[in-house]
Amino acid sequence: MLQILVTTVIRSCSDRNNGLVYQIDWEHKRIVHTQILPSPDLASLGPRGGARGARGVVSHHGLFYVANFNTIFVFNQDWRLEQILTHPLFNGIHEIDAADDGLWVTSTGIDAVLKIDWSGQLLTYYSLTDLNGPQASQVQQRPRRMIDTECDYRQVLFANEQLVTHVNSIRLYEGRPYLGTNKQGMIIGLEPMEQELVHAGDQTGFHNCCRISEDLCIALASLDKKILGFAADTGQKSFEFDWTTVSTHDQSRKARLVERIFNQIDPEPDVARSGWTRGLAVIEPPFHYLIGVSPAMIIEINLADRTIIDLFQISDNRYESVHGLTIIDQ
Repeated sequence: MLQILVTTVIRSCSDRNNGLVYQIDWEHKRIVHTQILPSPDLASLGPRGGARGARGVVSHHGLFYVANFNTIFVFNQDWRLEQILTHPLFNGIHEIDAADDGLWVTSTGIDAVLKIDWSGQLLTYYSLTDLNGPQASQVQQRPRRMIDTECDYRQVLFANEQLVTHVNSIRLYEGRPYLGTNKQGMIIGLEPMEQELVHAGDQTGFHNCCRISEDLCIALASLDKKILGFAADTGQKSFEFDWTTVSTHDQSRKARLVERIFNQIDPEPDVARSGWTRGLAVIEPPFHYLIGVSPAMIIEINLADRTIIDLFQISDNRYESVHGLTIIDQ
């Protein structure tokens, strides 16, 4: 029985309880449990998402690891809180993933990727403040961003304009971590750090970048509402799937619902965007996926024939957006 975890952010919400975690029985399209995840006690949560919401999520050896802006909460399968992990270099956490000896964490606010052990001690720190890309000329025209690893950044909310990479993805493939950057449109392997696998030119706005096979890397282009595939050996784009055209191939009720969500007019597009695409789980590579969209919905797709297999609408609140998505390990 396929069960998944979904995290959401309620954008522009002034209440501190603006992040939710859903455990969903995907086979029966049923919410098994809903968990509130509070935002950190910052003076300001910022515009749009800011410091709000539940973020990266991973299931590992019977435990659920769920991140907010600066903390990772560890729950057992009965949703009892077992542990709280935090570190002075946790700032603007986006995605997380589990290795045998600890957790990989994107500390987006300081342009860094960290690895901690199961007690929260720092094992590895990768700074990405020197990373170049399509915006390299702009980056080089300003002073290099300096991050002091002796400082505590947990209570600082940086503006997106201050970030060099907006690194927001980390996913292991055969034990090796691969990260994705939003501003440069890159997918990069770590340990050791290597030249990027994917450098998508002016195709930026990436989320949920990952390597899923020896031949293929995947990224979500959130604003363009597309799933992109790249050859892992050359970095060249091998396919793209545009969701706005799905109803021309499938006139089913499911396709019409997706079309309505993706094409509706948003009264506050700078705050909440319908069709915003974020959250990716691989059911079976290379073609079978779950993706998240906004308002909060999960869609099961088959890229081989570009069809919607199934979908489940979690919320019709246009401000509630999917952030993290993972399959519960059995």
